[in-house]
Amino acid sequence: MQNVEESEEVLKERAELELILMDGDNTKHLSKPEVIEENISKSKKKRNKKKMAKLAKEKKQELEKEKEHFELDVNDKRFGALFTSHHFHIDPQAPQFTKTKNMMKLVDEQISRNKIKGKKRKIDTIESSLTSPTKKTVSQTIVESLKKKIKKQ
Repeated sequence: MQNVEESEEVLKERAELELILMDGDNTKHLSKPEVIEENISKSKKKRNKKKMAKLAKEKKQELEKEKEHFELDVNDKRFGALFTSHHFHIDPQAPQFTKTKNMMKLVDEQISRNKIKGKKRKIDTIESSLTSPTKKTVSQTIVESLKKKIKKQ
């Protein structure tokens, strides 16, 4: 009876194992040509990605070359507000500032024009103080007040 019971148990185990193996048979069986086609298509995808990246890089370089050929005329009247108004001041320290050849031209021109304006203002104030006799300098008023005090004593 033990042999019969053991054989029944062995049969049950085999049946269970066969069921388990049948359920797990969801794997895809590929033939050699199918595997080769998949590998070729993967390599084509890689090649296409490389080609696209190379084309994008070339386009970017072409755009940069085109930008380099552009020359900015800082003496153009249309840029006058950039140099006269404080609303359009270009700050090279700002994070939005992109350092290009033309932007540096604008900044240099802005600085040079501000220096010229500053010199003109100084000259104008000196000329106005020399030409107007009614305006007295601080040192002249101090001298006059000291003279008055001395006379009173």
